[in-house]
Amino acid sequence: MNIFIQSRNYSCLASHVHLWASVRTRPVVTMTETHKLDQILPKSEDGNKAVPDPYGLVGPKKKFALLFGYNGIGYKGLQINPGAKTIESELENAICKTGVILGSNQHDLQKISWSRAARTDKGVHALGQCVALKLCLKLGREEAFIQELNKVLPDSIKAFDCIRVANKFNAKFQCFGRIYEYWIPAYLLSSNETVCMYEPINANEENQKAENIIKLQALQKRLSDLKVEEAKLKLLETCLKKYEGTKDFHNFTVKVAPNDPARKRFILSFKVDKSIVVDGMEMIKVAVEGQSFMLHQIRNMVGLAVEVTRNNLDPAIIDEAINAEYFPTPMAPGEGLALRACQYGAYNKKYCVPIQESKKYIGFEPKSEKENLIRRPIQFLEGHIADRIEKFGLNMILPAVVHNEKENCVFTKWLWDRAHETFPKNISRKRLGAHSNYEKYKDEKATAKRLHKEAKITNRNVEINEKPEKEKSN
Repeated sequence: MNIFIQSRNYSCLASHVHLWASVRTRPVVTMTETHKLDQILPKSEDGNKAVPDPYGLVGPKKKFALLFGYNGIGYKGLQINPGAKTIESELENAICKTGVILGSNQHDLQKISWSRAARTDKGVHALGQCVALKLCLKLGREEAFIQELNKVLPDSIKAFDCIRVANKFNAKFQCFGRIYEYWIPAYLLSSNETVCMYEPINANEENQKAENIIKLQALQKRLSDLKVEEAKLKLLETCLKKYEGTKDFHNFTVKVAPNDPARKRFILSFKVDKSIVVDGMEMIKVAVEGQSFMLHQIRNMVGLAVEVTRNNLDPAIIDEAINAEYFPTPMAPGEGLALRACQYGAYNKKYCVPIQESKKYIGFEPKSEKENLIRRPIQFLEGHIADRIEKFGLNMILPAVVHNEKENCVFTKWLWDRAHETFPKNISRKRLGAHSNYEKYKDEKATAKRLHKEAKITNRNVEINEKPEKEKSN
């Protein structure tokens, strides 16, 4: 019995040795050998025949970083979600049309090692987004691929560059920093008293949505004529600086406890950048740079800073929101937020040529193993794509934000709601009483409520006077 078992073990060992020896003796495939096109070309829908390569793009499967931007209005966010219109679904479908994804790998992101640098929510934009994926793309044809990809992408999405990366590159984990910008309509800094002063006379809470939009558009047009005071811009800058450094941001996101280690985030800088007038609407840009951000964190930070600024409150309220166990913060609309750039400084330093030398490697086709190791850096703020990104932001994203605001009044509705809500909510008077401007803020709220009540009474009287005599007699 023992002899039989031993003989089986020896025979298994011999087979493993034979298999190992056969693997060791297999010829090494070099990059100079000709690859069989029917193995690397994407398959047709029936999975049998190779799809033609009319653009001359197809080559061996390798990993690339795709740099792109998009106008997020009309999309349900970046990430693919079955049944929803998302940026990634549009992007993947367009890439498949160029013929650089195997038919067996199409519509399965795991098979092509898809990773994204940062998620964006519904309505949020990007100028510097990055995804990593494996493509059957011939080296040296990256620029041609970008041109063909942009032909099949919708105007709201624009591809900027495609860069060969290391096989283990992950767009999220190699990203050590992210820069976001938020465009604020200047009138969003109007105080409660100003908002109620321009309130439409016929305002009525029972009106339908379409009628409310008309009234909000009238309010928006009146508020747009106002100029922002320099003192308010300085106060906004002071509020934003309060976020810099390593702070607790559990009150600026969802489902994060005060003792959760994930609550801490490092903000390198937060500042008021510039203002620009687009189609008669002044827009103020604020820029924030940090390592990583939690869900809704930037929108809540901007919302609280705007609320403190427009009511001339003490910026110390922001310190309290950071340090308090619970502090409700107003979340600004997503339509003003854009991912400006993802930063890959550590990866670029380790694997890539200097940014100054990268231009000569655009469209470069390696001829040897040594040249095959050459990598261009991933960069959004410098290099040959910087101008493309700037033009896309000025021509596609910012005008779309302004147009959407004039049509749908997202920011105006937010401002209207904030002017008629108590801020901060559920915070004791004792703690707020320490702030120097609290009494002034309290008086403004009382005035706003009085004006709102008077407007409702006036509106009701107008409706009664306009009724026919028969209705009055009944």
